[in-house]
Amino acid sequence: MALSNAAFASTTERSLTQVIEAMFGVQPGYTILKQLAANTEASSLADVANFLIQFSDDATDAQAFATAIVTNLGITEAAGLTIENIELAVAYVDGLLSPVEPANWGAVVLDLVNGFSTYTADETFGAAAAAFNSSVIASLNYSLDDANTEINAGGAATTSFSLTAGQDNLTGTNAADFFAAYIFDNQNTAQSGDMIHGGSGEDTLFAVWALPFFQ
Repeated sequence: MALSNAAFASTTERSLTQVIEAMFGVQPGYTILKQLAANTEASSLADVANFLIQFSDDATDAQAFATAIVTNLGITEAAGLTIENIELAVAYVDGLLSPVEPANWGAVVLDLVNGFSTYTADETFGAAAAAFNSSVIASLNYSLDDANTEINAGGAATTSFSLTAGQDNLTGTNAADFFAAYIFDNQNTAQSGDMIHGGSGEDTLFAVWALPFFQ
């Protein structure tokens, strides 16, 4: 792992990046992130988040916007979530948006992502929260480089690795990597003999252990 731009991000820049990732699923780039951060000095984070709503093609109604946000947060079947849990997440976000005027949905998203980023220990959504945090770090690394003035609509791909119940020897990439160790067949997949080489970039290790297998 290497020292990166994300390590020097301000709280404002990190929060804005979280909001942009959740709303649009893109990396804003240096020009937009710095301008939005400057705008907060004359108003507030919530006001700037509300300003961004007008640029979202998904903010047509609460449920459509909630569905897009949940997808951008990484709560998907591809990430191992069940349809039931995805629908639960959409219903929860929809419930936050529906009572609020659409002009203030940005502030709702701001509060949502601040909370979601702390959910890494959650049994159901923890892996998605950890992966989202990793994507935010990758986005900050891109957007705080003054050479990256354009929006990166593709985002920086986070490579995911899954540990097994056997001995693993995994080597990451030079970008953001996400290493996940779940419980499989009543066994911890994070074992004492495992070796993980993250490489450079900001990497994330998400591990679930269960007694009595973890002593």
